[in-house]
Amino acid sequence: MITDSLYATMTDTYSVIFTEVKETLQSVRVRDDEAELLHIEPGAPCMKIDRFSFEKDTLIEYAIGIARGDRFKYNVTLR
Repeated sequence: MITDSLYATMTDTYSVIFTEVKETLQSVRVRDDEAELLHIEPGAPCMKIDRFSFEKDTLIEYAIGIARGDRFKYNVTLR
């Protein structure tokens, strides 16, 4: 069973240092296949999250996530 996060594994095993992460959030209606996985009705409002993680100028991770609209919470800290 995997217990470490992707970021911890990449850092500890491969010495990757994440220097920048860019996320884009977009309101979408969930597709039929996504609705089945999320246990919600097709067409329900959801949040699509596109994530690009970099080490300097090298793209290390690209991920797309779908979050249920009724359970979505987004926290931001700006410094």
